[in-house]
Amino acid sequence: MQLNYEKDVQIDQNTLDVEWCKQPILFAVYSEQAAKAKAALDKAKDVYDQVYAETNFAIRKTPVSYWERIMGDEKPPKIVEAFYTSMLDIVRMREGEELNKARIVYAEAKYNYDIVSSATKTLDQKKTALEYLVKLLQLNYFSTPVAEDADDKEWGEAAEEKQSANLRKRASLQLVVDNTEGKE
Repeated sequence: MQLNYEKDVQIDQNTLDVEWCKQPILFAVYSEQAAKAKAALDKAKDVYDQVYAETNFAIRKTPVSYWERIMGDEKPPKIVEAFYTSMLDIVRMREGEELNKARIVYAEAKYNYDIVSSATKTLDQKKTALEYLVKLLQLNYFSTPVAEDADDKEWGEAAEEKQSANLRKRASLQLVVDNTEGKE
């Protein structure tokens, strides 16, 4: 099934029955995609963590050789935790190609997961919107054109005539009331 996020979240009010039939299928497809994206995210995170740990271990194992390789003949500072953290950052920026690749793969996996996860949340909102649209339809909120037939026309004319007669009767009663009030 070809996914088209912008099209999949739209609602055609004229075919609510079709929209309702598509809704669970779309939600299932996007949920499956979210699960796959989450698995890819977890895998990318594991790879990044492994490369990070290996680099960190290598720096801790031979801190002076890393310092000399990166900084040259300069005497290394006192080796404390901050030294290891700084060296890891320097290695990552200058020569940590494998670490950077793992970080980029992780960032892309996180982005993909966030997008698909957002799509499933949007489809849940679409479900709520469909529920309310159906309720509005049941309440005859949406106007629908109706062809007028002869019986409706006669009934309408009879109702208009009755309304006109009532208005004439009220007007004549008002005149009688006005005339009697003026004589007193």
